Amino acid sequence: MSVAGLKKAINKIFFVLKRRKPRLVIKLVKIYFGKMRFGKYPSFRQVEIQTSFACNLKCVHCSAANFKPAEDSLRFLDYREIARQCRENNVSMVSFTGGEPLFDSRLEDIVRLFDTDATLISITTNGTLLTSQRAKTLKSIGVDCFVISIDGASAETNDPIRGQGTFERIIKAIHIARSYRFFVMMIHVLSHQSIKNGDFDNLIRLAETLKVPLHVSLASPTGNWATDEAVKDLILKQEDIDYLWACQRKYSFVRRDLDGNYAGVGCPAGTERFVISPTGEVLPCTKIQASFGNVKRESMLDLQEKMTRLDVFSSSPPVCLVAEDRRFLREYLPRAFGRKDLPLAYTDYFGLEELLFQSCPACGSKGFYQRYWDFVDYEYRVPFFPTLLQCRNCGLIRHEKIPRYDELKAFYPDDYLVYNESFRSGSNFLFSQLKKKLYEMRAKRVAKYIGPQGNMLDVGCANGAFLLSMKQFGNYSLHGLDIKNTGIDFKKHAIHFKEGPLEEIDYPGDFFDAVILDNLLEHVPDPVAFMNKARSILKPNGYIFGTTPNFNSIDRWIFGKYWGGFHMPRHIFLFNATNIRMFLENMGFVDIKLPPVSNAGDWAVSFQNYFRRKRKSHGKYKRGLYFPVVGLSLAPIAYLSSIFALNGVMDFICRKATHAKNKCIPVDKMKSVILETKT
Repeated sequence: MSVAGLKKAINKIFFVLKRRKPRLVIKLVKIYFGKMRFGKYPSFRQVEIQTSFACNLKCVHCSAANFKPAEDSLRFLDYREIARQCRENNVSMVSFTGGEPLFDSRLEDIVRLFDTDATLISITTNGTLLTSQRAKTLKSIGVDCFVISIDGASAETNDPIRGQGTFERIIKAIHIARSYRFFVMMIHVLSHQSIKNGDFDNLIRLAETLKVPLHVSLASPTGNWATDEAVKDLILKQEDIDYLWACQRKYSFVRRDLDGNYAGVGCPAGTERFVISPTGEVLPCTKIQASFGNVKRESMLDLQEKMTRLDVFSSSPPVCLVAEDRRFLREYLPRAFGRKDLPLAYTDYFGLEELLFQSCPACGSKGFYQRYWDFVDYEYRVPFFPTLLQCRNCGLIRHEKIPRYDELKAFYPDDYLVYNESFRSGSNFLFSQLKKKLYEMRAKRVAKYIGPQGNMLDVGCANGAFLLSMKQFGNYSLHGLDIKNTGIDFKKHAIHFKEGPLEEIDYPGDFFDAVILDNLLEHVPDPVAFMNKARSILKPNGYIFGTTPNFNSIDRWIFGKYWGGFHMPRHIFLFNATNIRMFLENMGFVDIKLPPVSNAGDWAVSFQNYFRRKRKSHGKYKRGLYFPVVGLSLAPIAYLSSIFALNGVMDFICRKATHAKNKCIPVDKMKSVILETKT
């Protein structure tokens, strides 16, 4: 546990001590000691329960406005089971919300079902229905906190949003709750307008006067605000976010949802916290109106596990997804606009593609975060601008939105260099000679491993230059495969060529002595399915010979977004020396080697990208004198850095293990499970 995490743990424990709940203190101490000893927290920290959508007010920003009527509401038997699972999973906080929970006459009976002595119990309310007698009853059954909604620091600014006379009743409710020693917090939906017109500053002063914390919930286009206009007018701009952070640094009583996690700062939706609707539907957040299932039919642990399978939640986003994350605002929230049948099934809300590519193919982790945005193709100016994610565990880089195979051809223009036969036959003479020499060196290495004859497949063979180099070293049956046929006459060179993705080509099993993946693995949309197929067509003890960019390289650190290894949008996955070994081991390969190389090609492309960065179009693509000069002059640096796994290009060699089990889950199997769930 970090120093910041330890400090947060101590603050939480002292806060709970003031609530006079010794069993809850013991639970929290056990939780934090468990983190230090075993490195993990309980599955979830907080469960938010919407007892009813009914409410005595009609606020203009109500996020529950478009939920379908609760015709099959949870019964006491269901709430008793929810309470049991909360105890079983060491849930430390249960919040009751609505609608308006105080409008529900069953509230006290539902609260009594929970282990209030070992759980922090909170009620989020508009405050207008809180009476002294109700507060006394709720205190006696173990409720600790009131979170009271407010939209302005005066009746003039609050009442037009919440209703006539509500400001006066909110202030009265705050005084009633404090008189019974509840922990009281005001909550405000912060919009661009409330910062712009000064309401937020006035609320900070009001909170300071009343001596209560001010919790900020960021405005998002949900409920009554689920419109494109709301996105333009109400959602916070970057300067608003910066101002909010400045206020939090200045005023310790200004708080956000991002602050309350067991450790770290980030969005807790779907990981540390989720919501149970009045009908039992489980949502990551009241504003992420996607149901992952129902507590009547599935356990809370299973439902939460579904949420953590999605990168969007498991990556522990550092910002509020529904108000700050550009991708979420652009792609997901609009899917609920105009709908009156919320919540949507999560498969409809997020889409099948999001569910298919959720785990890191190298380490299996589900934690990704956004590393780069709107990447530019500096080489060919192809009009695709991917966002890149990075695995928090092993550092693998991948496209945020994985393209399908039928979309890939658009990434490769007609003048793509390696498709050009003149690239092999003599145009750009110096560069082609350098490339030819490099192919000969690799061909010699392949021949050393498999002998002077055998069946060989070059996946991503382009113009067949590497396969032609193999003819110098033996009598091989040469096979080439590429997703694009450029019209080169492969038969003339005795190369058996096929067009299409490897996964869809019907090669016989245990047939090839070697499969060549020269700068190929980073181009495939699904490395797991791809390597499953490659392994199946290899003979026992057959070899994979590959080359791929190394993300953890000196040249990438120097050139940043201009690094040649990015090669966007064509490179979909980027490995490093650690996770490529991990990936190959998990795919059932052994004797994995990463031999030193003197390939400085990415250095040359990086220089080119930097100097061409301001061009609107790429023009005619040539690699003449400049490339061999840079490549040869930097070859010693490339070789030395590759010894320490720091060169921009890395070669890998591995052998098919005859009895090893593949630890990775094939995507086609994952897809069938998801489709069953959706059906």
